[in-house]
Amino acid sequence: MVGESRRSGLAPLGIQEAAAHLGKAIELADKPAASAASGSNRLHLQTRLGNAPIWAKGYQAPETSAAFARARELASREEDASERFSAYYGLWVGHLTRGEPGPMREMAELFLREAATRPDCPETLVAHRVSGTTCLYFGDFVDAHEHFQKSIKLYDQAWHGDFANRFGHDPHAAAEIRDAITLWALGRIDEALRLADRALADAESAAHAPTMGYALVFAALLGLLRRNPEAVATYSQASADVVSRFDFPGNWAVVFFQGWAKRSEAAEESSLAEMRRSLAIVPERGQVWLLPRFEAALAEAEASAGETDAGLRRLDDALDELERTEQRWYEAELYRIRGEILLKRDPADTASAEQSLQAAIAIAQSQKARSFELRAALALAKLYHAANRDADAHTALALAVEGFPPTRQFPELTEAQTLLAALNP
Repeated sequence: MVGESRRSGLAPLGIQEAAAHLGKAIELADKPAASAASGSNRLHLQTRLGNAPIWAKGYQAPETSAAFARARELASREEDASERFSAYYGLWVGHLTRGEPGPMREMAELFLREAATRPDCPETLVAHRVSGTTCLYFGDFVDAHEHFQKSIKLYDQAWHGDFANRFGHDPHAAAEIRDAITLWALGRIDEALRLADRALADAESAAHAPTMGYALVFAALLGLLRRNPEAVATYSQASADVVSRFDFPGNWAVVFFQGWAKRSEAAEESSLAEMRRSLAIVPERGQVWLLPRFEAALAEAEASAGETDAGLRRLDDALDELERTEQRWYEAELYRIRGEILLKRDPADTASAEQSLQAAIAIAQSQKARSFELRAALALAKLYHAANRDADAHTALALAVEGFPPTRQFPELTEAQTLLAALNP
């Protein structure tokens, strides 16, 4: 699946060492002697130096942000906007990864606004992917999909062939895999799965190892959203192989995926320990993008192991953190899972669980997140049915099922339809 190192544009070894050498070059670029270089050449160097620490330490690292901030400062003095767009992208990803909503939104808007004012600007497709991801972060799935589609349609190999190196990943495959996540949340399940397959094929065709690793991580995330252990295991192992082959920094998400995928009664304790270890390193790395899904998965696993109080504490902490970061794309699911764990802890006390499930439905409806809405409505209908409130169960479920795109790849839909038929008078 993954191309050989000679095709990837990266040597399989020495990335960390190269980043260290380029880090010294950043210092040299700011010394007075460096002023002999032309402004454009110096800016080009500075932007490339901004890219250098990414694979060793990540976009969220202070070294990466400092390099891109310096590149943006230099770019403000130049007529050529291309390097300025590279700096915007690097700064935006840092804000996204660290969960800084205000600066992230401002940078996304600035990028798209400047790109839109330039006729035939090749970076416009990146600006739309940036805007799409920003919308996804805030739970605006409809606008996220629109931006991702614009990015996908704008792609032209002749124009954008070097963008994988400039912007970290092949822009076409990256937009496709994120749109697959978005489509799945919108309830367009079959479209999402087809697009994910196409994204993986395009990532392989790009022959760019970071793009392949990136696409595989998001394919595993889609498997986690689907609660599909086989998909999570397959894609996370493939991503781990890319990390190992090309000496990329270890990805905590991959470790989590692998721990989650091997859950079983026999391996429950070791699986929980593996998932907990992977999330424990997140604060020190400053990475919070996508974290709510992982916290929710671990909370579910803890509750399944009988640790309902631990699971509820984890969810409550995640909801508190959400108020700081405003990362709302998984908010509805946090409330649904909270409601189900509350019910597991005390089946006789349905009021709190009902409140959480109703909140989940309201949030999902406001976001047009049909998949999340159906899951929450199904959980609430089961609660009502168990309490002999069949009329309320029917009302809760009918709206979520009505008009849901038909699919065999979403078991919750089949279960909801079966329950709804049983509830009909």
